[in-house]
Amino acid sequence: MKVAALTAIAGFYLVTSASIAEAASLSTSGTWTNIVAAPIGGTISGAGTSSISWGTPATGSGQSGYDFVGVAEDVSMTDLIDSAFLLGTFTHRNFPISGTSLDTATLNVDFSLDTFSQTFSFGFDHFETPNNANPCPAGGAPPCPDLVSFPNATSSEFVTIEGVNYNLTLTGFSQGGASNAVDAFLTLEGQSNSAGLYAMLTEVEGEAVPEPSGLVGLAAIGGLVTVLRRKKG
Repeated sequence: MKVAALTAIAGFYLVTSASIAEAASLSTSGTWTNIVAAPIGGTISGAGTSSISWGTPATGSGQSGYDFVGVAEDVSMTDLIDSAFLLGTFTHRNFPISGTSLDTATLNVDFSLDTFSQTFSFGFDHFETPNNANPCPAGGAPPCPDLVSFPNATSSEFVTIEGVNYNLTLTGFSQGGASNAVDAFLTLEGQSNSAGLYAMLTEVEGEAVPEPSGLVGLAAIGGLVTVLRRKKG
């Protein structure tokens, strides 16, 4: 009877431990900081939030701007290992405007996996093109599309999960699925353009010392901002 009871307790412990190891709550959110207007001194609204806007609308479409929408979901750890997963979606709103436009900005993405949290930073460079230029300075055809670039959106850092070592790799922004990361894209005038931000966990050989928190050792990742001074013509 005692043996049966001990077996039942051991079985319950193993099942519970496996559930903790495999189930996780993933959430992300984003805020815009370090915003530089073009020309310098212009007004851009939304600093410190997930959405920034600029310019005086030339039509009824509204201002141009950047948005970031994070994720909040329960996931299986097995779905995060060796398989790219979505951290959020960036959108560029490109509508006809006059006056102030954007030069550069930093997107800070708060990443949480159960009790662990970390902030990743990505520098964005913006080229607000003259709509009627010919040829268009960033490519495309009139009315000229605007160029958004994020040249430092990939990084890899060490993390320990339930005593197992992994590399947490941010694979970058993609418009065609996780395997097609890009460092820039053009947005047509009068349209919105989106790209997903993806990451992946890859197991590293070697044993790690188990930690009560389950997640330790991730260093800060800093996205370097390459400043491209562009002004609307």
